Amino acid sequence: MAARITSVVVNCSDPAALAGFWARVLGWEVQDADDDLVTSAPA
Repeated sequence: MAARITSVVVNCSDPAALAGFWARVLGWEVQDADDDLVTSAPA
């Protein structure tokens, strides 16, 4: 049986840097950002 992960939430001190890192690793782009929340998704 296969499972698909649709979202992951990570608590960290610098969400913009972490989201930017994972966006580059996965080939995604940062969609939205503010001081406390950053989202990324496939390009």
